[in-house]
Amino acid sequence: VKGLPGIDVQSVPSGRVILLYINTLAPGPLQDKRVRQALNYAVDKKTIIDKVLMGSGFQMAINIPPYDFGYDPTLKPYPYDPEKAKKLLAEAGYKDLKLVLNSPSGRYVMDKQVSEAIAGMYEKAGIKVDFRIREWGDYVKDLFGKKLVDTGLIGSGLVMYDADGRLSLYFIKDSVFCYYVDTEIEKWILEARVSMDEKKRKELYSKISKKIFEEAPFVFLYQQQDHWGVSKKVKGFQARGDEQFFLYRVSVEK
Repeated sequence: VKGLPGIDVQSVPSGRVILLYINTLAPGPLQDKRVRQALNYAVDKKTIIDKVLMGSGFQMAINIPPYDFGYDPTLKPYPYDPEKAKKLLAEAGYKDLKLVLNSPSGRYVMDKQVSEAIAGMYEKAGIKVDFRIREWGDYVKDLFGKKLVDTGLIGSGLVMYDADGRLSLYFIKDSVFCYYVDTEIEKWILEARVSMDEKKRKELYSKISKKIFEEAPFVFLYQQQDHWGVSKKVKGFQARGDEQFFLYRVSVEK
């Protein structure tokens, strides 16, 4: 698109964060944090971003992007280490782990291709994968019903520029997206939500972030980078990371 006449491309870090949910509500190996950590170590996020997304993404340590209040810059993404993944699985007693990996097709940017790449990486780490492509309507119905098996690709674009929006979506037990319940994390989220003390809120979000990173209730993947093709006849348009469009500022030259 950049090579086409009369068109500009605006690129912006998106508020949409992509990850793999891990169903810890059902009994089985996914209730062991060593298994969940192994699933993180087994994914080469850099290769996914570079090769599948053609560079359009940013690795994530957890699901809070840098421009949200409460972001903890001290946390670094899980590195790609398939041997460590194998070691953790062996320690947990799941050397021959078998998992279902669900994926929508056409809901998120390159979602099917990203999921296929992850399935291949898991196979290299010794994890047998039952890869299932799902139509979005069926996928989200099972997701909201807490019926999605094992793991699956999911994303959120809820942009409040505050960690509460990211955390309450996945870690408040009554949320339809919650597949991991931790009463301490939920208590801290609710405490931070009502506090008027900015310093205290930051401290709480840092504690929450560190515990989430350690417990690995998701496979944390990447923050999208969005690209918008804009005709040079369009004036006043500015791409935003929250996927909103303020068209009252826009005019079109004839």
